[in-house]
Amino acid sequence: MPVQALPPHRIMLTSAGHFVYVLPPGVTSVELLSGSFTPLGDGRKLGACLTSLALDGIPVALDRPMLASGFHALEERDTTLSRWTDGIGVLIMPASPTERVLEIGIAHVIRSLETDARG
Repeated sequence: MPVQALPPHRIMLTSAGHFVYVLPPGVTSVELLSGSFTPLGDGRKLGACLTSLALDGIPVALDRPMLASGFHALEERDTTLSRWTDGIGVLIMPASPTERVLEIGIAHVIRSLETDARG
């Protein structure tokens, strides 16, 4: 019997750290939501800075197609890879008939709503 896909699951990112989320069966997309900020001179709208991602205990490289939209290019600082969202990063995955475990490592997160560096 096919698994019915659910609407996007939403996760609000409010602080840095390592977080574990249990996703219900049928989830095919997860929206990682945060505040966002456009630094002066950068031009990118930054939300949350991901440093690690795993699905069901299996690490997911930050340059994989699973990071579907709302993500900036991969960055490397002091041998640490990271990827910023724009405030709404979308992860996609195949539907599962069972719960799934999503682990996310966050280095930085913008907590406020869209702000412009000019005030």
